[in-house]
This record gives sequence, C-alpha cells and structure tokens, in this order.
Amino acid sequence: MIIVWTDTVATDGPDGARKAAAIFDDPRVRQFHDPKRRLGEAIAGHIDMPALAEAVRKNGGDPKGLEKGLKLDYLYGPAAVFDTAFFFAPEREWKKDAASPTPDRWVTQLDPSIYKGLDPERFHWGEAFETELQRLLAELREEEKTSD
Repeated sequence: MIIVWTDTVATDGPDGARKAAAIFDDPRVRQFHDPKRRLGEAIAGHIDMPALAEAVRKNGGDPKGLEKGLKLDYLYGPAAVFDTAFFFAPEREWKKDAASPTPDRWVTQLDPSIYKGLDPERFHWGEAFETELQRLLAELREEEKTSD
C-alpha cells in the first residue's frame, strides 16, 4: 500500500503529514509527502476530475468561499485529486518518465455536490468509505484469483 500525503487544506504541511503517517504502523505501507500534489495532478485526468475552482463555478458557486480552508494554489490551480483511494491491478506498471497508469478502481471522500458529473457511486463518507474500500479490494483480489 502506498499513501501519499498532500498539502491541500490550509493547515496541511510536513508536520501534519508526519503525524498522519504515524497512524499506519505497518511495514507493508509506504508513505510519501507530496506538497505540490504532483501525483494528484497526474491521476486527475484519468478519472475526469476537474480543477476545484472550475467545478465550483460550473455548479454556480464562488470559489472565494473556500479560500479560508484550502491552500490557494490547490483551489485555483490545476485539477489534483486528494482524499481518494486508487486501486491498481498487480500487472499495472509505473514507469519512470511515463504517464501514470489509469486506476482500475477508485473511491473518494470529496464532496459530490461540488464534483457533479462524476460517477456518484464513487463518493462515500465515514464508515461507507471504509466499506467501499474493502469491497473494491475484495473485487480486485477475486479478479486476480480468476486470472491465475
């Protein structure tokens, strides 16, 4: 499992990433801090995630209302995914200097009222997020068994 901590919310930063990383005390987990959200930007196009300000305006809102809680370069910058889990089949390869692979499955905790137009089945909160993570993982494991 790879976890990438990003600087998206106004209070995010290296200290917050270190504290959050302490939650996952498992040698199978690799964690990285990506303050510029490069991975989130690389994946956004694969799931048709629009830039946040664009999504807010498209739904008749004003992004200024989100300025207090978010990093401004995230709010007004390019599309970048966060609070989202991606699942990749074992045969997917991440090659240096190549585009990131398209996730086989994904689920997000982002606000579906902002990201209208994306598959509503992808949005889950709290316990429902954990349940969906487990379901997707089980699906991939089952596919892996049947492909052997």
